[in-house]
Parts: sequence; C-alpha cells; structure tokens
Amino acid sequence: MSFVNDIRAELVRARSYRLTWAIWPLIAFTAAGFNAFAVSAVHSALATGESAADQISSVAFLPGMSSGLTGLFVAILATTLVTADEGSGTTRSLRMVMSDRRIVAARAAVVGLVALAATAITTLVAVLGAATLPTTVALASLGSAQFWGNVVSTVFVHLTWGLLALAFASWWPRAAVSMGGVLAVMLGAPSVEMALHAAQWETGAFAWLPEPLIRAATATGAGAATVMTAPAAVAVLALWCVALAALASAGTNRLRRVPGA
Repeated sequence: MSFVNDIRAELVRARSYRLTWAIWPLIAFTAAGFNAFAVSAVHSALATGESAADQISSVAFLPGMSSGLTGLFVAILATTLVTADEGSGTTRSLRMVMSDRRIVAARAAVVGLVALAATAITTLVAVLGAATLPTTVALASLGSAQFWGNVVSTVFVHLTWGLLALAFASWWPRAAVSMGGVLAVMLGAPSVEMALHAAQWETGAFAWLPEPLIRAATATGAGAATVMTAPAAVAVLALWCVALAALASAGTNRLRRVPGA
C-alpha cells in the first residue's frame, strides 16, 4: 500500500500545479486539429471515388497522428513533476523519509497515468472524427486491429516522451535545461540524420533513437513504415522506457549526493 500512497501524494502535488490543468485542453485541441485535417482528406477522397478500404487504413492512424505535439505536452508535465518539487524544497523533504527508488517509482507511475490519459483523449477525438464518416467506413475503421494497435503504440509514444523528460529533469532539475535536452533528442538527432543523409553518409544507428521509433510505431512521417514494423518499434520503445526510468533513478541518486541538493 505504501507505493499506492506514494502515487497518491505525487498526484496531489501534480494537481496543485496550474500547468496540469492547462495540459489537457491543449492535448484535446491539438488532436482535434490534426484529426480535422485527416478526416477532411478522407471525406474528399471518398467524394472523388477512391477506395473505402484505403481510407479505412488512413482513419486507423488517427489516434497517434498528433503524438509529436501531445507527447511534448506530456514531457512538459513530467518535467514539472521534478523541477517544481526541487524548486520548492519538497524533494529534500521527501528524501528524509523515502528512498530514491520510491521517489522515482512514484513519479514514473504518475507519468504512466498521464500517458494513458493523454492517449485516451487522442483516441476519443479520433473516434469522434471517425463518427463523421459514412457509417460503414467508420465502423470498419474503429473495429480494425490497425486502429487499436495504433492506440497501444500511442501509449508508448507518450510514455517515452514523459520518461525522457523525467530522466533529464532528474539529472538537471531546471526546466529550461531538461526540456532543452528532450528537444535535442527528439528534434536535434533527426536533424543530424537529415544532414548526414544529404551528405550521402548513410547510417542505421539513428533508427534506434526515440524519434524514428515513434514515427515507425505510429506510422507517421514519410517512409516511417519502411524503417521498422510498428510492433517492433513499440518493443524497442518499451526498452527505452525501462532504460529511461533507470536513468531517472540514477539522476535522483546523484542529486542526493550533491551538497545543498
């Protein structure tokens, strides 16, 4: 029960941040914007006589279509869980009664709940968008394995964003620094890959970094599906999540040994 109490305490603190309440409408509006364009394209394709089967596949990817931005919102909230506690001195008080492992486990559990909630919102928006399509297309899309597979992928995408932010914030509990690290991994690495590709220097190492895996898992981005299958990408993302949780624990332990931390 102590672990459940740790999570409850973390949730109570998270609910006290105004940012927490701002994140959810941002996720909903972002998902609605992406889905509106996608559903509009499906309507146009059906109106021009294109195959309904092709459009069913397009609808199946709606839940994860906005994950590039909704994941960023999850990361911002995950960063706040650490930086706000560090800034207020709460973490110092927690260390008097809790081990580093318990602190990180509670934070990681809350990040997991946030990832699930964010995915629930994007999935609900996707279902509402699909409901505007012809009944046969909507039912076939929402009942397809692709759709629900994409939902599972989106959970791991949001979780990866959140745990990456948690790891950076645990090592460097400053919001600007930790979010800068997250963006460097998610945006900087793909930029380097593009530069190397332009220089005709090909390497497969980048395919194992979080951002390409996210594109492969949710089948978004040009040629994403050719890099790795979605189930394989999700499996590697799960390994990343485990590694990032371990890094967060190591970072929290390091701060305990830093004088004045």
